[in-house]
Amino acid sequence: MSAPPRRPRGGGARAGRARAGAPEAGGLQAGAPMPGGSPTVNTIWASLLLDELWRCGARHVCVSPGSRSSPLAVAAARHEGLHVSVHIDERSSAFFALGASKATGGPAVLVCTSGTAAANFHPAVIEASYARTPLVVLTADRPPELRQAGALQTIDQIGLYGGATRFFVDLPAPEASAALLRALVSTVSHAAATAIGERGPVHLNVPFREPLAPVAGPPLPEEVAAFFAERDADAEPRLRVTRGSHPDEAAVESLAALVRGHARGLIVCGPDAGGAGLAEAAAAFGARAGYPVLADIASGVRFAGAGVLGAHDLFLRAALFERVAPEITIEMGGVPTSKPLRQFLDRASIRRVRLQEHADRIDPDHRARHRFETSPEALLRAVASRVSARNASPWAALFAAAERIALRAVADAEERGELPIEAAAIARAIDLVPEGGLVYLASSMPVRDADAFARERGDGLRVLVNRGASGIDGLVSSAAGAASAAERPALLCLGDLALIHDMNGLLAARGLKTPFVVLVLNNDGGGIFSFLPIAEHGDVFEPLFGTPHGLTFEHAAELYGLGYAEAPTLTQVERAVRRAFAAGGSHLIEVTGDREANVRAHRDLWSRVAGAVDDEVSWGS
Repeated sequence: MSAPPRRPRGGGARAGRARAGAPEAGGLQAGAPMPGGSPTVNTIWASLLLDELWRCGARHVCVSPGSRSSPLAVAAARHEGLHVSVHIDERSSAFFALGASKATGGPAVLVCTSGTAAANFHPAVIEASYARTPLVVLTADRPPELRQAGALQTIDQIGLYGGATRFFVDLPAPEASAALLRALVSTVSHAAATAIGERGPVHLNVPFREPLAPVAGPPLPEEVAAFFAERDADAEPRLRVTRGSHPDEAAVESLAALVRGHARGLIVCGPDAGGAGLAEAAAAFGARAGYPVLADIASGVRFAGAGVLGAHDLFLRAALFERVAPEITIEMGGVPTSKPLRQFLDRASIRRVRLQEHADRIDPDHRARHRFETSPEALLRAVASRVSARNASPWAALFAAAERIALRAVADAEERGELPIEAAAIARAIDLVPEGGLVYLASSMPVRDADAFARERGDGLRVLVNRGASGIDGLVSSAAGAASAAERPALLCLGDLALIHDMNGLLAARGLKTPFVVLVLNNDGGGIFSFLPIAEHGDVFEPLFGTPHGLTFEHAAELYGLGYAEAPTLTQVERAVRRAFAAGGSHLIEVTGDREANVRAHRDLWSRVAGAVDDEVSWGS
C-alpha cells in the first residue's frame, strides 16, 4: 500500500528521549510497509491522527510515558514535523503544553496513557478553558470490552473534563476500514479547528487493543490503500474552517475560486437551511454558476420561490446518476431527508463545502473539506459577482430534464390512481394548506413522502420537522405549540404510532384559535420498517417492528374534542382537509392504508421514474 509523503522537518529539534529510536529520512511513516509485513492498524491509526493534527497546525507534542499510549507516542516521535518533549509528571506535562500554546497561539498536543494519568491533566485543561488557549488532549484508553470489567489501569474517561472542553469524542477502537479511517481524520480535523477557532481545549479519548508496539501486522485491505491514495492528493487538513459573522474578502475569494474551478456543482439546501432570502440568493447564484439547487422539504427554501428542484429523491434513483457526479457541492442546513441524495453525495471525488452560521459538525459521511462559518446568504450573494455566468449549462440542463420527467411520471401515476395513498394524501393535504400556513411533519415516512411528492408552491409555506434527533416523541404537542405561537393555520402529518406516542398532545391542540388539522396515516404499525431488509424476516418482523395495534382514532378525537373524518381515498382526503380548514378549530383526519401495498406502490413508482429518466436523458460529457 502507498504511504503518505514525507513531511518537511519543522518545529525545532526533538527532545533527546523522544528522538531515541526515531527514524531518519526515508524511515517509517503512516501506513508504510513494516519489515516482514504491513503496519498494525494501531500504527496506521495513531500515525494518521498525529499527521492530521500536524496538517491542522500542531507542532508541539508533550508525551508522558505509558504502555497503552505507545502507538501515539511512537507516531509523534516518528513524525518529522512534530517537536516531541517527554514529561514523567502528567500535571507538569499539561502545563508545559499550555505554555507552549500560549507562546505560539497554535494547539499543543498532550499524550498520556489510560487511568489516573489522564486525571492529572485536568487542572491545565481547566486553565486552558478559562484562558481561551487551544489545546488537544489525547488520552489513550482500554477498548470497550475492558471497561467496567475490572481491567487494570482503567477508569471512566468518557467526558472526563466535563464542561471545560470545547469538544469531546470517544473514538472507536482502530479497524482497517477506509470508512473509519476517513471518520478518524475528519473528527481530528474538526477537533483541531474547534480548539483553534473557539480558543480552548478539546479531548479525544483514544482506545487501543494489543499489540501496542509497532510490530508487523497482517496484510491490509485494498480499500485502505485507496484511502491513502486519496489522502496523498494534497497536504491540506481534511477540513478547512473559515469563520466570520460576515464573509470577509478571504472567504469570498476562497469560495469563488472553488466555483470557478469546477463547472459541475450542486447547491444542496438541507433542513433548516434558511428562508426566502437564502432561497433567492441560492437560486440567483445557482443560475449564474450553472449549479442546480436541490431543496429539502424542510429547508425553508423549497416553497420560498422559483429556481429550486424538489423531485431529486425520485430522479436520483436512475442508473444515470450512478455514472455521473458533481465535482463540488455547496451544502447548507441539516442532513438531507432523501437517502438517494445522501448516497449520491457520498462520492470520494466530490469536494464538499458547507456554509453555516454555527460551529456544529454536520458531516455524518465525513466528506466535508471546507466549512464556512458565516452567513450563507451573504456569502452566496458576494461570490456570485466573482463568477462568470455559465449560460445554457448542460450540467444544469441535465437536472432540470430529470426533474421534469419525474414530475410527469408522478402526475401520470396520480391520474391513474397508482400513487401510494399515504404519499398522495400528504402531498394533496399540503396543497390545501391556506396561504401563510405551516406544515409539521413526522420524522419517519411523512417527511420522506412530503420531500419526494409535495408539489411546488411559491407562497412561503413554512415546513417544520423535529429533525434534531429525528424521533417520534411529542409531535402533536410540537405542532400545536408551533401553530399557537405562529397564529397560523397548520397541518400535522404523522403516522399512527407517532400519534399513539403523543395522544395527550391532542388536549393542547383542542384549544387552538387557528385551524389545526391532524392527518394521521394509519397502517396499523410502523410503516417505515416495511422498507427495510428486516421486513424479509417474517418470524420476527411483525411482533418486533411492524407492531400492529388494531386501533382506529375516532374515539380519540371524540375524547379530546376534535372534529373527525375517515378518508380512505384521495378524493375523501381532499374533501375532508378542505372542510376542516374552512370550519376552523382542530380536526383529526384518518387515512387508512396497508403497509405491504404502500411499499409495493412506492417501489413501482421509483422504478417507473428511474426508467423514464434513463430512457430520455443522457450525459455525454
